[in-house]
Amino acid sequence: MTRVVANLVLTGIFTVDTKKKKVVVGGYEVFLTDIPFIRYRFKRFDEGCDEYILSMCEKFKTATPLLEVTLYEKCYEDIARLSSKIPNLAVMLYIPIEDGDVEKSDIREESKALLQEVVDSGVAYDRIMIKDNSNTLFTVSFNSMRASIQRVTGCEVGKVGVCKSPLSAYNNKCLHSRNRSAGDFSKSRQ
Repeated sequence: MTRVVANLVLTGIFTVDTKKKKVVVGGYEVFLTDIPFIRYRFKRFDEGCDEYILSMCEKFKTATPLLEVTLYEKCYEDIARLSSKIPNLAVMLYIPIEDGDVEKSDIREESKALLQEVVDSGVAYDRIMIKDNSNTLFTVSFNSMRASIQRVTGCEVGKVGVCKSPLSAYNNKCLHSRNRSAGDFSKSRQ
């Protein structure tokens, strides 16, 4: 029997049956121990989601809970609150871009301001991802946007990646399941 490794992506509060110690993902049965990450892709992480995420941590004890936070005003407060409740919480910050941003080769000023709020708060995060909603992103514009993010955050090149893009194939992926583990995320914060 071939064992399947899969991440779960939750976009809302759903009931997940784990009584048989496995779940069905994409038609495949996946053992709970073969799920490295539970990815929470909510619009906001207000206090209403705390109990749900904590209950999922109890169900998926070996999986790293991962918040995928598209920047919003005061998101750092939600990240700090959840981080205080969940010690092994991983956090990825997402900055959406469109064709106009690619033309300027820079992220929007609003995104810079929200990112600066996160940095100033001192809250821990693991990676910053450019979410490519454009039809035109290319290497030069991506590198320019990454440099802009680095100027705001002071982070290393490897901490900024891209998703939903052909450029994701070149060491810029948000999550390499085979190469990343919970330990990798906690080390990246130090």
